[in-house]
Amino acid sequence: MKKIITVILIVMLLFSTIFMLSACDIFTRSNSGNVNNDGNSSGNRPSNPAISLERAIEIAYEDLARRGINATYHSNSGMDWERGQWVWELLFRTQGERMPFIEFYINVDSGEIVKFEWDD
Repeated sequence: MKKIITVILIVMLLFSTIFMLSACDIFTRSNSGNVNNDGNSSGNRPSNPAISLERAIEIAYEDLARRGINATYHSNSGMDWERGQWVWELLFRTQGERMPFIEFYINVDSGEIVKFEWDD
């Protein structure tokens, strides 16, 4: 009886290990830039995007000025695959607003503002 329980425990351990390795592999691939949230291949991260980070920040400042919003650049999350395209993720801090942060996604190829969102 002890041998049967031992064998069952070993088999359960093996299956759980295989499951965890598979889950880790899926997580790694989904965060590597090779698979987006829809499971579609996103290609490799551009090494030399048409729109530099500095230009993306300028584009965001221009948009803020058009909207009459006083905000300063706070940080960026680098390039990320969002909404089927590579974007710069930028965060700006507002002054005296109800929601203190504004998030921009700016396409790295065209400079188009893909997302503008108030955030807390």
